[in-house]
Amino acid sequence: MGINDHLTPEVIEKAQRERKRKREEKIVWARENIKLNWLDLNDWKKMASKAGVRLPAWYEPMNPSKMRKAVKRITGVRTAKQWEDETGIVINEFAKLNKYSPLYVFYGIVLETLED
Repeated sequence: MGINDHLTPEVIEKAQRERKRKREEKIVWARENIKLNWLDLNDWKKMASKAGVRLPAWYEPMNPSKMRKAVKRITGVRTAKQWEDETGIVINEFAKLNKYSPLYVFYGIVLETLED
């Protein structure tokens, strides 16, 4: 008996429909709420490419959990708290203050802290 035996075609199809529905909800919300014009976007794309990082989709909102994972992955620190202490940027506060900004803005800021 394999680990994925429960993944019948019906289960897979249902999961795919759910992912698609969630993605479409994010896109609708983003079009109505997120600020999309960022002058630094091209710079962030270049920095991300140089660092081997893929920026999140334009419709991904700020999410503290995803932000913490990004900090660890991009900077190589063991904990996001370590990065917060070094930069003075508190992830939860940043997410609350920038709830109408896409997640890629945070990635850009993290990448900028590496260049300093």
